Amino acid sequence: MEDLCIKEATDADCKELAEFANKYLAEHFQIFAIRDKAYYQRLLKEYKSDGGSLIIFRKDGRIVDCKRCIPGGEKVAEGEEVLEEPPKIMIRIVDVRRILMSLSLRSLMGVCFQVTDPIIEENNRYLLLTGTEFSGVMLMEGKPENSEGTITIAALASIIFGAETVDEACQEKDVQMSERMKEELGKIIPLSKIYLNEVV
Repeated sequence: MEDLCIKEATDADCKELAEFANKYLAEHFQIFAIRDKAYYQRLLKEYKSDGGSLIIFRKDGRIVDCKRCIPGGEKVAEGEEVLEEPPKIMIRIVDVRRILMSLSLRSLMGVCFQVTDPIIEENNRYLLLTGTEFSGVMLMEGKPENSEGTITIAALASIIFGAETVDEACQEKDVQMSERMKEELGKIIPLSKIYLNEVV
């Protein structure tokens, strides 16, 4: 077994911790909050104020793991909390194109529709969503004359994150979909690998 170097994290480790965490999260999750040096500096202060610390595990000089050490000697692996049910989160899409490009599909799809967003002007657009189960989503600007319906950013978020079915989202105010649009949006595989552990 290779030797592990185990030590308490300090401010000097925060940049490297952020790089390690972001790489790990990108490999295992579809949606996650990006960490930076300031995030870990704040985390170290929070743990210290509770009498705890963050322990770093290094192998060959590189960080391979980190665990929270809490009073009483109990250690809890970061991100490995066992939940009885998925946590409830509030969803707000800030870049509709980027989130759509991260989706996977069940089968070949192609549909043009209008997205409406009362807050973020850049999200108000006509989109042509195409792709396959192999390629993922391909996104182009759509044309109003080709649109098969209108969906609010909130209803689209509900579909993307699996909070509602397409039929349920279609019942929301200001949402109008052709039957074909409903079928096509039903081919979206909702995002499920999500790691958001911050209370905002």
